[in-house]
Amino acid sequence: MRHRSWMTEQRRAALGMPILVLLIAGWIAWRDIPKEAEPDVRIPIIFVRLTHQGISPEDAERLILEEGEIARISSRRGAVEAPVHIDPSLRPGLAFMTLHFPDQVDTNVLTIDATDPKSGTAEFKAAAIRVEKIEPAEQEEIAAGKVPAGTLVRGS
Repeated sequence: MRHRSWMTEQRRAALGMPILVLLIAGWIAWRDIPKEAEPDVRIPIIFVRLTHQGISPEDAERLILEEGEIARISSRRGAVEAPVHIDPSLRPGLAFMTLHFPDQVDTNVLTIDATDPKSGTAEFKAAAIRVEKIEPAEQEEIAAGKVPAGTLVRGS
């Protein structure tokens, strides 16, 4: 068995005592905090919701589209059909579709599959698109479930 020197024991005490003093002082301070310092206040919860797809009210008016109506969104790479959502926070000429719910609308068919070569993360997805009104007869087929909304109608 190795013999511990007096210097090693002294170092331990020199490190351990301040830590013990700080722990005890912290506990005493926490115990003695007046209740006014921790008021019983309801903290508001803020929910942030991103729309699944949206166009500006000006674009909807120009394209004669109404909320909930099925529209065809196409790019050079493909096309999907999706319900219209009118979002007043979007400026004219800008549309937004989420990439996170491919079972609802497979937005990825409109964009490229490029990734960053160093990190491997997906590229910032942006694409030039065309939004078209679908004829009433075709909308009825989609509403009847013959052609489900959000499906790929043509792709490359």
